[in-house]
This record gives sequence, C-alpha cells and structure tokens, in this order.
Amino acid sequence: MRRAVVLSIIPAVLLLCVDSSAGTHGGGVKAGLLVSSPTGDDVDTYDVGSLNTFAFGAFYRYAFSSLLSLQVEALYSHKGATGTIYDIDSQVNLWYLDFAPLLQGRLLNRGGFLGDVYLGPTVSARLDASFETGSIGDDYWDISSGTKSYDYGYAIGAKVGLARGGNEACIDVRYSAGMVAPNDTDREIDLKHRTYTVMLELYF
Repeated sequence: MRRAVVLSIIPAVLLLCVDSSAGTHGGGVKAGLLVSSPTGDDVDTYDVGSLNTFAFGAFYRYAFSSLLSLQVEALYSHKGATGTIYDIDSQVNLWYLDFAPLLQGRLLNRGGFLGDVYLGPTVSARLDASFETGSIGDDYWDISSGTKSYDYGYAIGAKVGLARGGNEACIDVRYSAGMVAPNDTDREIDLKHRTYTVMLELYF
C-alpha cells in the first residue's frame, strides 16, 4: 500500500516540474543600486563604512516549468568601502564582473503579477582596484597588484513585478556575500564583500 502511494505521488511531482512552460527561454537586462558593506574582523579596526555604487548587466533564463527556472547572469559591479586610516578619510574601489547561475522559483503568477525567489553561487573576476584618500579623489592609487583577482560566494534574493505578453518588468532585491578577502598583501586584513542590491530587471 505504501509503495502504491509513493508511486502515485511521483507522477504528480513530475507534472508540477514539467509543464507547457518547459523549454521556454529568453534574456534580458538589469541595473540598479548596489550598497557595498564589507564584513569581517577588521571592520572596526579601519572604521569601515558602506559605499553606495551601482551594478548592471544581462542575463539568460531557461524555464524547466512554470514554477522553476535557471537564470544565468553576468553583472558589472562596483564594490568597496569607505574608512579612516590615520584619521584620513579613504575609499577603496573594486570593480568586478560577476557571474551567477541562479535557481529561481516562482511563488506568484496571477493576474499579471509575479513573485520569485532565487539563490545560487557567484564567481567574480576583479577588473580594477583603486584607493583614494582626502576629499575623495584628491589622492589616487592603483591597487590592483595588492588585491586578489577573483572572489566567490553566494547570492539570495526575491523579485516582484508585472508580466505582459511574455515580457516581464521586476524589482530585484538581493543579498550577496563573498567568501574571499580581497586583500593580497603581506598585511592580514580580514574584510570580505557583502552587498545589497536593488535592481530593475527587464525580461524579453
């Protein structure tokens, strides 16, 4: 009896995961505000503060069903922090190309309104890095040689928006955390990336 119940549930689950939406795909663009707020043991040491910047990029989405899809993103992001070193205001800027394969679940799809949640790993290639002091921009140094060229971590978030005729417009709210400390000098500095983003996402 138990085996029969289990065998009857399996087809129902498969029907939920594979429906008429399976195989549909498309792409889009997204852009918005990024708040970079590093975390680590040295946040207080350097009086580290958040930095308001931006992120933008493109994505490709493949639907396994109307409830489940994979969205692969490539985003250009400006991360970093503000701080104080020897009583001098300073700012660290790091520019990355972020890649993220995100597993996305649709929780709401009614009357043109939609709601999604998602999570996935992130891999980042550092493109450039700089350090500024004084009235930001007065003194500038290229610190690419003193920062790691990569980062990896995870992202989790949610989206709400509108759908019309196969097109979608959403507000994407995301939390991302890096697992690698960018510092690559002889001095040990325990600071890792932590970002919050609010982006407008357009799917075509």
